[in-house]
Amino acid sequence: MNLERKAKMSVLLAPDTGRGHGSAHLRRAIGLLNALPDSKILIDSMSPRLSSMLAGIDPGRITDRLGGRWNLIIVDRFSAERETIQDFLRHGCTVGIDLGGGGRAYCDYLIDTLPRLDDAAVNVADSTLLDLPEATQDVSRQKGTILVTFGGEDPAHLTESVAQLLSTAGFAAGVTVVAPTMRTLGRMPAGLEVLPPQPTLEPLLRRADRVITAFGMTAYEATASGAAVVTVAPTRYHDRLARKAGFRRAGVGRPNRGRLLAGLGASCTDEQRLPNAPRRSSARSGPRLLARLPAERSLPARRGCPAHPESFGPAVWRDPEKSYFRCPRCGIVYLERFAPDEESYGASYFMEEYRAQYGRTYLEDFDHIAAMGTARLARARRVAPGELATVLDVGCAYGPFLCAAAREGLDACGVDVAQEAIAHVRTLGIEAVCGSILDPDTVASLEREVFDLVTLWYVVEHFDRLDELLPRLSRLVRPGGVLAMSTPYGRGVSARRSPDQFYRSSPRDHFTIWDRPSARRILREYGFRVRRSVVTGHHPERYPLVRHRGTGLTERVALGHSRLFGWGDTFEIYAVREGR
Repeated sequence: MNLERKAKMSVLLAPDTGRGHGSAHLRRAIGLLNALPDSKILIDSMSPRLSSMLAGIDPGRITDRLGGRWNLIIVDRFSAERETIQDFLRHGCTVGIDLGGGGRAYCDYLIDTLPRLDDAAVNVADSTLLDLPEATQDVSRQKGTILVTFGGEDPAHLTESVAQLLSTAGFAAGVTVVAPTMRTLGRMPAGLEVLPPQPTLEPLLRRADRVITAFGMTAYEATASGAAVVTVAPTRYHDRLARKAGFRRAGVGRPNRGRLLAGLGASCTDEQRLPNAPRRSSARSGPRLLARLPAERSLPARRGCPAHPESFGPAVWRDPEKSYFRCPRCGIVYLERFAPDEESYGASYFMEEYRAQYGRTYLEDFDHIAAMGTARLARARRVAPGELATVLDVGCAYGPFLCAAAREGLDACGVDVAQEAIAHVRTLGIEAVCGSILDPDTVASLEREVFDLVTLWYVVEHFDRLDELLPRLSRLVRPGGVLAMSTPYGRGVSARRSPDQFYRSSPRDHFTIWDRPSARRILREYGFRVRRSVVTGHHPERYPLVRHRGTGLTERVALGHSRLFGWGDTFEIYAVREGR
């Protein structure tokens, strides 16, 4: 669904209007404002010169304060602090575009259309998402003409420096200079064409043979239009960005005469073309930019930590469909998913999908899982202060743990959302209820209100509402009873040795990644004290040394290391419900 068609999706645009950051952020926000009918633009302060860019915009679509709820907040700024972004997050799903600063890591989604010098996690990095003109063979282009433009502000006064150098070098007759929007242009040499600030540079870019500018949107627009580009940087940071993007560079703070003339060529008639960043050959990318926003895919059903919804942590990994964050309060890693929910827990989930991962179907693996259930029950009994007589298995699937518990003499009951699985459990003579444990009707249909033992074997990670699940579990476990669960381990060998692959391959329906410290902190908040945790899922073949030069000895050493230091990829938690 394209954002342009989602008339009921409220969007707040928050561009940068501060001094020294140019006008490109505001120009892009105005373009999005025109494309999105149910959007507003946030302008809390602005230079009088920059305010002229808002002429003709309905005042009702401009706001000076952040308030209410928004489906989407697009922050297009040079930088933002953590507190600023966290304030936005409280009002809606926040997308950062070309955003720097301490708040960058906290955005729900990040899009970089310009290169960056760091390797910080980003969801989408693609310069073709810039709103660039289509490259054409424009017959109006005049060979030897030079356009000088340094954006809306040009705080380093590069416009005057470059104009003076061109004049003394004999280029004046072919030079057009565009004055900055937000300051008065200084004295200019005679013979140059000097234009006032322009609402759009596109006609000038199509006509010019060469363009001298700073790294930024204009450099890319000029390249896309077919002109050759030389950059002069106001700071070393901008110069490094220009080098990374592949532009010809001619100085920092002031133009270097030799490098600038070498870039332009020995004369205005020189046929030399300059190497630039790749040119766009497709149509304008404004609609493409909108199509790549997460709202076009799917907004996450829940944002923030599943256990503490008002807690927003920094990102630890991103790709176009997923963002992982670490909660600053409890330390758990949580997922925000920007792809449609296509998960189904029907028969195929336990048969074809299970076989694809483990080499056999769930029912073919039934006896093995039941044997693990017997060992798990023994661990639960060792930590329990008293006898365990009743058990509720949440997410019981086809019932292997329930069978193990029944054989051990426990009064067993299961809950699962999969109808086929519940039907199978009932054929085993074990009570089973189809539904979600978060549904009050499901809980009401259970024969008991409290249990001695409640278990979730590889289930807890499927819940994006821990703040609802854990209070429910606390009420279902009697005081002195045990809560036991297993889940993938965020400090296992896979997460340690290859975090990128670990997060990339983590299932899209796993909303949390636990470790032992986060488990202790979260469960304690809901009345549980962890008495034991057991790291499982030891895979020596996942150690790099074994994988690349594996021998029987190295595999045994890796297995010993994994067991000794707890580097398995899964773990089990056994916690006792406190109170009386």
